[in-house]
Amino acid sequence: MTPTAKQSEVLHPWCRRTVTVRELARIQGFPDNFIFEAMDKDVTTMIRQIGNAVPWPVGKAIGREFRHALIQKWHPDNRDVFQ
Repeated sequence: MTPTAKQSEVLHPWCRRTVTVRELARIQGFPDNFIFEAMDKDVTTMIRQIGNAVPWPVGKAIGREFRHALIQKWHPDNRDVFQ
């Protein structure tokens, strides 16, 4: 079964419709101005991209932690570097 299979449709909680690509992106933490690229604007491809993505805030937090670890390694005496 694929994430876009008929059996796995995500339905809007109050309306009789599926959740839009933009709504799914918001759930994952993508900003509203983020543009998903897909051949012929294929919605299935966009939904798959969102489903395979690391949530935006999680990626940002991981990046901050990597940055902090690298600063500690390269500049152990000066932790304000790049703050």
